[in-house]
Amino acid sequence: ALCTLGEGGEGEVPGAFQHWVEKKLISFVDGEADKLAKLRAIWKLPAGKKVDGKKGGKEYLLSLNGMNRQQVNEFVRVCYSKYERELVEPGTAVGAVAAHSIGEPGTQMTLKTFHFAGVASMNVTLGVPRLKEIINASKSVSTPIMKVVLEESASLHSARIVKGR
Repeated sequence: ALCTLGEGGEGEVPGAFQHWVEKKLISFVDGEADKLAKLRAIWKLPAGKKVDGKKGGKEYLLSLNGMNRQQVNEFVRVCYSKYERELVEPGTAVGAVAAHSIGEPGTQMTLKTFHFAGVASMNVTLGVPRLKEIINASKSVSTPIMKVVLEESASLHSARIVKGR
């Protein structure tokens, strides 16, 4: 095993979870190594170091990230404790929490567009429409905003001319 965590006593990670995490870590590292090998081949670079033997490879992998076995053990233990803390019994009502988590930000963005009481001619795209513009990286922004400094700041006539452009 990459790290030994115990057999599931109090405060310890069960062997099945440990095995699952280890498989995921090894799979991830193998995938990254394959990507790097392909890039090296494309760029015609020499092949990377190969480490012989499983034990040597694991030690080498740990040393690359500046981690020791105790740090890996602690990381996996924290992951497992967070996972265990979030488990719920089958049939537990979690829909309300999920709906609130998704709906509340959208509601706030929608309400934000209606809260310009007393502001004359406020024509600004905010809330959900603005979020759509940002996410879609819209090239034509519906209400672009510019700050213009007038040379004659006291002239109402100059301000109206610039506003009309």
